[in-house]
Amino acid sequence: MRIAHIINPVKVPPGRDLFFAQPVTFETMRIAKETASNLDIHQYAAFFPEDEDIIPEFLTKTPPLDRSILDICRFPKKKKLPYIKDILDRLYYHSSADYFIYTNADIALTPEFYLHTAELIQQGYDGFVINRRTISKRYSQVEDIPKMLDGIKKGRMHPGFDCFVFKREAYPRFHLGQGCVGANWIGRILLCNLMAF
Repeated sequence: MRIAHIINPVKVPPGRDLFFAQPVTFETMRIAKETASNLDIHQYAAFFPEDEDIIPEFLTKTPPLDRSILDICRFPKKKKLPYIKDILDRLYYHSSADYFIYTNADIALTPEFYLHTAELIQQGYDGFVINRRTISKRYSQVEDIPKMLDGIKKGRMHPGFDCFVFKREAYPRFHLGQGCVGANWIGRILLCNLMAF
């Protein structure tokens, strides 16, 4: 079983939640892959050219993203939001893995994440969502990861959808329209495709 996981890192100014969350995401991805050394896991990044320098070396870089919602719409606040289709297309065309994973860039993984994901796949699930838990904001640094892991059981279930696992062969049937990462309800677009296909 081969698993390919993609995220969309973005450079943000200090003080934003993502400024603290992304380094934690990167480190927990590295740890989870190391913990699942018996599995064939490949990790990818889809990014705009201006965000490339924050991507850690262990993530395979796909060709840079070349369009955003700003190419078709004007908003009072200009946010360069990428299309989820462009991100997943890069994974599809650059990986022949059996299963794909997409997570938001602020989703930290437990060390056993890939092991548990593989167990669910082996049980026969061809697509599923793994929901996150919201933990204390007191912990925000890479060195706080052990405390974050200790806080998971006390954390609150989150109602949104941030982590998607699905068979590669299902992806060509997905209808993603102009759904953008960073926009409200993006998770529901992926969820509906997983349910349909």
